[in-house]
Amino acid sequence: TNTIDTIMKNLDTLFVSKGTPVILGEFGAMYKPHEKNLEERAAWAEYYVRAAKEVGIPCCWWDNGAFEGDGELFGLIDRETYEWKFEAVVEGLMQGLE
Repeated sequence: TNTIDTIMKNLDTLFVSKGTPVILGEFGAMYKPHEKNLEERAAWAEYYVRAAKEVGIPCCWWDNGAFEGDGELFGLIDRETYEWKFEAVVEGLMQGLE
């Protein structure tokens, strides 16, 4: 069992199964430009959303609008052009909902 499965199982056991609503309001996989981790981010996003969906938990990706620098790079949509910067991650999120 991996960490994501354990988290979802615990949330289900402690809250969802007892009728307490749960929303995962901030989650994400950080962009690491030097590691070229797009494929891993997309796969992780799909798995995370699918695991949450299986126990009935909606999620909200943490898009902080950051694409460059040394900080937390969780941006997906360019807020000036309204274009997806990492469509593969968005596709992973959507596939997780199927």
